[in-house]
Amino acid sequence: MQPLTSKVQYHNYEPGEFTLIKERSLEETIELIKSFPWQKEREHISIGFTNPSVCIENLDNYLKIAPSYNGKYCLYLFTDSGKIFKKVIDTIDNGFDLIADFYGGKYIENEFNRLRNLWGVKEHFVTNDFIYVVTNYRIKRFMRQDMIMAGIFVIPFLFNPKDILLCLLVFLFAGTIMFGVNISLLLNYYRYSKNQYLRASRGHDHFLFGMVDNYKEYTKKEISTITYYKNTNGRCPWSRFTITKITLKSGEELKFCSLLCDGFRYSDKEYDIKWALKPTAFPFIK
Repeated sequence: MQPLTSKVQYHNYEPGEFTLIKERSLEETIELIKSFPWQKEREHISIGFTNPSVCIENLDNYLKIAPSYNGKYCLYLFTDSGKIFKKVIDTIDNGFDLIADFYGGKYIENEFNRLRNLWGVKEHFVTNDFIYVVTNYRIKRFMRQDMIMAGIFVIPFLFNPKDILLCLLVFLFAGTIMFGVNISLLLNYYRYSKNQYLRASRGHDHFLFGMVDNYKEYTKKEISTITYYKNTNGRCPWSRFTITKITLKSGEELKFCSLLCDGFRYSDKEYDIKWALKPTAFPFIK
C-alpha cells in the first residue's frame, strides 16, 4: 500500500489546525493512533468534527478517528464530493479494518451513516496554515456586510421606478453618514495593514508577526496583556472594526486591526494572559 498523509489534532486546536503532519504507512498510522493520549485528551471536550483526533488524507478524501460519547470512538469520512459520513465504534481497534480499506482506496461509504444539511465541514479536515495577510479576497469578505446592507436598502425602491431619484438621494445622504465612516476606517486599516504578516493559531505556543518580508517569532508566554479597541454598540455599522494591541512583558507592543485578523486566538487559562476591551467610538489605528 502507498503511504498516506496522517496528522494529529489536540483538544485545544481550532478547525484546520494539525501537527505531526507526514506521510506514513498503514502500520505507522495505526501505531500513531494507538499511542495517541485518548484518555487525557477526551477530558472536558464537546463532541464534534474538531476534536482530539488522528486524520488521514487520501487525495481529497479524509478519514478521521475521534472520541465519541460514553468512552466510544467515532470515524468521520469526508469525501471529495463534499459528503460527510459517521460511524461510531466501541474501541479504536474496531476501526483498523476500515482504515486499511481507506489506505487501499476501497469504497467504504456503505459502512457509514451519512450526515446531511451541514455546512462548513471541510474546514475541520483540511490543514489551514493560519497565515493572515491583507488580500483582495480578504477586503471583499470584510466589507461583505456593508454590501449586503446597501443592497437591502436599495431593493425596495427598485420595484417602483418612479422613486428611483428619491432612492438615489436618500441613499447618498444615508450612505454618507452610515458608510462614510466605514470607508474611512477601511482605508485607514488598509494603509496600516497592507504589508503586515501574522501567523498564529490557538494550539501552538509560538506566533509570527511583523511585515511580510521581515517578521519575528514570539511565544504566547511573552504576552502580558491583550487590549481590544472597538465600538461596542452592536447596532453601529462599524462595530466589527477592531484594533488588537498585544503588550509583551518586555514592554514591546504589537498592533494590528481586524482587516488583517478578526481576533488573536489564545488561551488565557494556559498562558495567564490578561485582556481588556476598551470601547472606542471611532477605532482608527495609528
